[in-house]
Amino acid sequence: MSNKSIKQVDSLFEELIDGYSEDEITLLKKAFDLASAGHSNQKRLSGEPYITHPLHVAIYLSNLSMDIETIVSAILHDLIEDTDITYSELKKEFGKEIADIVDGVTKLDKINYNSKEEAKADAIRKMVIAMSKDIRVLILKLADRLHNIETIDHLNEWKKEKIAQETLYVYAPLAHRLGLQNIKHTLEDVSFNIL
Repeated sequence: MSNKSIKQVDSLFEELIDGYSEDEITLLKKAFDLASAGHSNQKRLSGEPYITHPLHVAIYLSNLSMDIETIVSAILHDLIEDTDITYSELKKEFGKEIADIVDGVTKLDKINYNSKEEAKADAIRKMVIAMSKDIRVLILKLADRLHNIETIDHLNEWKKEKIAQETLYVYAPLAHRLGLQNIKHTLEDVSFNIL
């Protein structure tokens, strides 16, 4: 990582841990170290280190006053899907609750949306099932989508449109149902601009 990238990552982590207790900071640092190592060879299309994405998602959730387990899960949320780290390893290191949240987000990421109707029926049904286990999975997924759509400029037009449509048909209504109006409006505004 370049010095600029290291400073950017350090700055995001410092922003995240502001206001947490010593024990919570220790847990956040443990998650950050694992996620940094897991994503060490990955970059976003913008060229930024991949770890910046989970840190932004964690900051969004911290700003919503989510509990520490959700914030830790946000830092870890792409590890099962994008690295060799397994559910069992997360469970061993961070406990079942955090591992289940990360696993729930991973399962939501595997949903494919091919049409508006399919997206509404299938995705919302699967999300409601996930929500019945732990609503924090959905809130984390919304924060993940929020950061991804705010940083969508580096994708090709077809991919941008597909993501914008998914966002309008699935994620913005979900944010509305959960009372997360700021997220809903941002998701809609960016999606409408793309489309």
